[in-house]
Amino acid sequence: MRLWLLLIVVITGCDAFLGSASRPKSELTPDEFVEVYVALAKARTPAERQQVFKQHKTSEKALHEFVQAYSRDLPRLSATFDSALAKMSSTHLDDARRRRR
Repeated sequence: MRLWLLLIVVITGCDAFLGSASRPKSELTPDEFVEVYVALAKARTPAERQQVFKQHKTSEKALHEFVQAYSRDLPRLSATFDSALAKMSSTHLDDARRRRR
């Protein structure tokens, strides 16, 4: 009986470590990072940048921590930046179309 209990504890502990390894520890999710990154790209002044951080309830430190946390998973980090660039391109095209009208 003790052996089964020990085995269950060990297996559960391993699953807990594997589950936490799938997503690096960061205040921001990849989607939140993309939203903030794109909004910051549009900000033209330091005051606008601070407004972006306030609006998204985050900080520049949180952005750095996100990159640091996900730097161990380069494919995922690269995909996150690709998403941000795609969103900025689509936003830029939408803005250009509105200006032409």
